[in-house]
Amino acid sequence: MNIQRLLKCSLFLTSLLGSCHTVVAAPVTVTDDLGRQIRLPHPPRRVVSLAPSVTEILFAVGAQDKLVGDTAFCDYPEAAKKIAHVGGPMTPSGEVIVAMRPDIVIMADQTITSSEVDQLSRKFHAPIYVTAAASYAGTEKNIAALGALVGRPAQTKATLDAMAHARRLVQKAVAGKPKPKAFLVIWDKPLMTASGASFMGDLVRLAGGTNVAEKTPTPYPLYSPESLVRDNPDILLTGADGTVTMHKTPAGLARLQLRAIRAGRCFGVPADWTNRPGPRLRWGLLEVAKALHPEAFGK
Repeated sequence: MNIQRLLKCSLFLTSLLGSCHTVVAAPVTVTDDLGRQIRLPHPPRRVVSLAPSVTEILFAVGAQDKLVGDTAFCDYPEAAKKIAHVGGPMTPSGEVIVAMRPDIVIMADQTITSSEVDQLSRKFHAPIYVTAAASYAGTEKNIAALGALVGRPAQTKATLDAMAHARRLVQKAVAGKPKPKAFLVIWDKPLMTASGASFMGDLVRLAGGTNVAEKTPTPYPLYSPESLVRDNPDILLTGADGTVTMHKTPAGLARLQLRAIRAGRCFGVPADWTNRPGPRLRWGLLEVAKALHPEAFGK
């Protein structure tokens, strides 16, 4: 090929490329659960998760390829363990996060304030999105919001459909049944529970129970043993390791004169299914409902 023909080819390619439209990612503006507006120049490509629930949501909606960092407690699914860790959810390393150059950091916290988040944002050199689910519906909302943020509509819809299916199944099973009094044991020394202002408390409500701490204003209040004896719940629910619900009386409560203990209605529900506001909360809802209403689900 001679020089003239090379020049003609070069001019043709230049003309062709010049006629193509350059695709530029549009800026993104989202509002988190604290009402804070986060503006990004483009959809996030590099995400740091500061909560196991956030990591599980991102995996469930098919956005694990965007995760460049998560916490040492992010252990589900198995692949989450292989992502570079930034520390614990409450003690992340700012230096490590800065080095990861995230487009956004996503955290889960029901008690953090906007000013505290803004301070962390400056420390991490990145915008922060806060999820603060206080209910099962709030968890569904977070899944929808994060799925939209990372641009995974099909996987997000499938995840939300599974959440809705579990909710409908439980609501149908327990409809019209008496509501046993239940108490959620977060810790037993000191005694801490979950109120109706928390997503864990909402599981009891959806599962057809009455949470004796329902009207306590803070999500995870301390509760005196004397108050628990006064309330005398029918059922005690606490966390358990693994994936099987078992009979489990909290050691710190064993000596209390409680109806639940006398009747042997103390259950350890898989903790990761009930204390993480993510996709596996649907399994937690089913297990809580089975503990409260075993007759409604058979064997």
